[in-house]
Amino acid sequence: MHNDLTGVEPVFAAHLAADTANPSLRRSRRGTLWLGLALTLLASACAPLQTATNAAGQPAASAVAAAAPAVVPPPAPKLPLLSLTQDILYQLMMSEIAAQRSLPGPAFNTLYELAQRTRDPRIARRSLELALQARQPGNALLGARLWNELADSVQSKEALFNMLVLAGQFEEVETLLRRDLASMAAPELAFGSIGTLLARSTRRSEALTVMEDLAADYPKLPEAKLAVAQSAQLAGNKARAIEKVREALALRPDWELAALIGAQYLQPESPTAASEFLNQFLVNSPNSSSARLALGRVLAGDQRYAEAMVQFRRVLEQQADNSEANYAMGLLAKQSGKMDEAERFFKRYIELAAKARPDERNTNRANLQLAQIEEDRKNIEAALRYLARVTDGEEALPALGRRAALLASAKRLDEARKLLREADASSARERVQLVQMEAQLLRDNNRVDEALAFLTDAIKTYPDEPDLLYDQAMVAEKLNKLELMESALRELIRQRPDSAQAYNALGYSLADRKLRLDEAFKLIERALTLAPDDAAITDSMGWVHYRLGNNDKALEFLRRAYAMRPDTEVGAHLGEVLWVTGKQSEAQQLWREARQKEPENEVLRETVTRLNVPPTAR
Repeated sequence: MHNDLTGVEPVFAAHLAADTANPSLRRSRRGTLWLGLALTLLASACAPLQTATNAAGQPAASAVAAAAPAVVPPPAPKLPLLSLTQDILYQLMMSEIAAQRSLPGPAFNTLYELAQRTRDPRIARRSLELALQARQPGNALLGARLWNELADSVQSKEALFNMLVLAGQFEEVETLLRRDLASMAAPELAFGSIGTLLARSTRRSEALTVMEDLAADYPKLPEAKLAVAQSAQLAGNKARAIEKVREALALRPDWELAALIGAQYLQPESPTAASEFLNQFLVNSPNSSSARLALGRVLAGDQRYAEAMVQFRRVLEQQADNSEANYAMGLLAKQSGKMDEAERFFKRYIELAAKARPDERNTNRANLQLAQIEEDRKNIEAALRYLARVTDGEEALPALGRRAALLASAKRLDEARKLLREADASSARERVQLVQMEAQLLRDNNRVDEALAFLTDAIKTYPDEPDLLYDQAMVAEKLNKLELMESALRELIRQRPDSAQAYNALGYSLADRKLRLDEAFKLIERALTLAPDDAAITDSMGWVHYRLGNNDKALEFLRRAYAMRPDTEVGAHLGEVLWVTGKQSEAQQLWREARQKEPENEVLRETVTRLNVPPTAR
């Protein structure tokens, strides 16, 4: 079985510097400079410690560390008294040189043998790090065993636990964990960390068995029940997971974390069951704002908006400064068309964010909502001001693009283009996205020739950006420059042979023009193989079947595409095939639905005109 060691190595890195500063490793005057080099080598290739989190979002310590007093650091391991002999120095350096030359086997073997001989835990740990870097699970387990034998520290024990879990040696893991739990004054503190440890294994069923065996020794601990629930959820045993959450709550009825986890498990399959579960919890814990917020979210996700608002209002009655409740109320008010009320809630959210800690002051989402409200009110300047406040995070670039689009819609295209060109881009990829935005502005404002020239120049600057090739092809098609369109798409396919959109675009363009239909079919077939659940490609397959005269197949694919995405263009295509196959009343109904969504859709208008559909039937 393959053992994935990704992400394990950093766990052991933060402790090395303190070890190497220990004076127990004596040195001669001649060896002072070389000792510094050796210790630097020992400390190389180490990343900072990464803190795992438990289900509550809190740092998750190891099973042993969880029971240790947080204010007292663990004692430093007792180190052997060694002289830095030429032989030791030589082996240290040869190991590091081997590692640098991508010879992980010799590098590990040299340090592992040296650690066995010197009984120095620091060298044992470095052998483990080399094995982890080389993705050698067998050697990593050897190194972890030796380090723990020599150091017997929290960190070495955590390393050994991790390696045993990844190696699937659950019997030994269970024995060690049971022994540690029995020695703890507060074993309940360790169960969350044990769950985190076992979750690293891909053998979920075996991990669940270990957790259930350990928890069986503590039948009155709700923490043990919840740990089993989380292992069961990971193993895909959802019924068992919910059963254990309920048992945890029976032992500790006011445990908010258990209630939130239970609702999280229930919601994907039954939002109703999740809301009933939270309601039951709130009967005994009516002041739990976290549970009430979760209930509101579940109800909103189930489109029970009025009930959701009741819950969020209850939270605000208890905590007027609850930022999440204010934001949620803003969304629900906006969704129901109460724009003034929504505006008040979003502004309140921003006020609260200003008082929060610096890392919690992200107001982007509220500013984007306020911008949308002002845009709907046709107050473009106010919308622009809100969008201008979104300057960082993943929302920054879309907000910038929206600012440019609003400026262009207000007949300020030059200003919009200047905004995009002067924007700071954190990467070449962002700069390409800004180019795409500018080209789209030109297309939307009927400057299609200029858009094509702009994209052609951009491709010279960014020749390895396939998205620009796709945009160039689409503009060329709009200008009926089919040779340029085809060459751009074929170059895109050469660069990205797995680009379903490129195959589809070329195949659909040929089919729509009744050109090389057999080739068009093969291109779309390839696209559908790459993306079988894509509605646009499914529509293209229906359309090329129609062009080939396979009306039954065309209807099959077009109906499937429309069910996947009731898009106006798909509706136009499906309506056309229905019309020509005698199903005209169904076609008329479909076109009416499509026209309600997009009254000015060009494809729909061209379709009914070309088919000479009477105005009364449109």
